[in-house]
Amino acid sequence: MQKIVRSDDLRRQNRRGILAALRRLGATSRTALSAATDLSNSTVTLITGALLEAGALVQTEAGEASARRGRPQVALALNPRIASVGVLTVTLNRLSATVIDYAGNRLPERILRIDTKATGEAALRKACVALMREALAQQDEDAGPLRQITIAVQGIADAEGEQLLWSPVTALTQAPIGLWMSEAFGVPATVANDCAMIAAALHWREPQRYSDNFAAIPLAHGVGMGLFVNDQLYSGRSGAAA
Repeated sequence: MQKIVRSDDLRRQNRRGILAALRRLGATSRTALSAATDLSNSTVTLITGALLEAGALVQTEAGEASARRGRPQVALALNPRIASVGVLTVTLNRLSATVIDYAGNRLPERILRIDTKATGEAALRKACVALMREALAQQDEDAGPLRQITIAVQGIADAEGEQLLWSPVTALTQAPIGLWMSEAFGVPATVANDCAMIAAALHWREPQRYSDNFAAIPLAHGVGMGLFVNDQLYSGRSGAAA
């Protein structure tokens, strides 16, 4: 059966493709975006025009075109000031937090050495929140507002992305780390297995190489796997498929 794609779904998909290309390529002309996304010039112009109006993009002079004669070609870039994302990582005896702006620029990582095996729930919650506050405090006054927090964990996260169900680095089970962070900072927070996030990052960074069906197997405190099946991250019903 042929899959029916609604026009608004197609527009969202095309918009995501353009934003992903800009994150990979940096400041880029509309012509280069069309080539990178296989979208027509008119579609790229329409979508980028809406993104410029919304403040998600800014215009700069394209470096690749500066050597040409005549009027410099305009390049488009992501606006780093429109939003930011917090990232918290929980590994054996180590917490780390950083902030990434909308253009993908990353602030220095803040690290806390902590005995994760012996730390109780209240102390771990306090440490996670405090470390993220330290990371956010590094931002400039005109930095984009925090919109999302992602928590990478060594272990099993629930399918809803709210809890750490089990981990070899802590004695805690069903720890609602996502809820801790969303309550503390007032933004959505998602918990995910770190190996699954590595696989997703590979797929995003090099989609021509890492696509369809592949596995990423990191060796750290134990062995984990991030799995893509039919070009989609596969976690299973409980989040523990890999």
